[in-house]
Amino acid sequence: MALPRPRSPESCRYDVVGLGQNSVDHVCLVERVPTPGTKVDALGYHLMPGGQVATATLAAHRIGLRTCYVGAVGEDDLAERACQVLREAGVELRLRVVPGAATQFAMVVVDRGGERTIVEHYDARTVVRPDDLERDLITSARVLHLDITDVPAAVQAARWAREAGTLVSLDIDRMLPGAEELLGLVDLLVASEHLPQQLGSPDPRLGLYTLRRLCPGGLVCITAGERGCVALDNGEALWVPAFDVDVVDTTGCGDVFRGALIAGVLQGRAVADALRFAAAAAGLQAGALGAQAGVPTLAQVNAFLDAAPAVRPGRREHG
Repeated sequence: MALPRPRSPESCRYDVVGLGQNSVDHVCLVERVPTPGTKVDALGYHLMPGGQVATATLAAHRIGLRTCYVGAVGEDDLAERACQVLREAGVELRLRVVPGAATQFAMVVVDRGGERTIVEHYDARTVVRPDDLERDLITSARVLHLDITDVPAAVQAARWAREAGTLVSLDIDRMLPGAEELLGLVDLLVASEHLPQQLGSPDPRLGLYTLRRLCPGGLVCITAGERGCVALDNGEALWVPAFDVDVVDTTGCGDVFRGALIAGVLQGRAVADALRFAAAAAGLQAGALGAQAGVPTLAQVNAFLDAAPAVRPGRREHG
């Protein structure tokens, strides 16, 4: 299926409005992740901003899009740190500050190979509610990018977006109450490979067709880490391999992939080209520690692709 046609830039104030998760990541570097009941030495520790939609919105902004991030933070010392990089980059922020609540944070353990293990903490009060949303803001974007942090708000925003002709993009890794309704409103679906596994399809290629039943229109894609990604293109599974880069930390790679894919869609790229562009941005992100430190600019992505980088071999057979 062809990529959905976005609204013209002249008709919209923003290219992307992101609604969803932000976080502060406690990043701990280790030689190896300890097994239960054991202890390892930390090689380093950093406090860094992250979060799925916050990082994807930053990626879209760095590539040159007009962006606005909508999210919630607590009334604590982490609130400013959560959106510090977004603010410094020039992303417009619409934040709900929740009195007495805590900003989301995560413990991110990164081993020598760059693989990360994450323990997240959510304060149930730190959410964006449907009543907090501004309809004019949501409908002023060419693309609304969502996750499932606050499902009722995401569903409301997606309904408004669809009515206005704004494309709806969704980052999803698990099913929560209300998620099935949300999937039916999506034009650009990028799921982690864990989602089709939860739905009974361990093979990502088969998982595409499972997701297509839930998301009948637009692009359906599944990310598979170092194996790359797979998407439905004219009804067939299209594999796009990951690039063979030196990995420092895989945190944020999927979020950057999503932000860059949105940019590719708005640039009018074909499916395979948009996915390759997004894979390049994700590969560059993997070269830095933390979710947002390696988010590349458009010039950096183009220079990387112009250098004809190698892809990871021997991965497609695992799809």
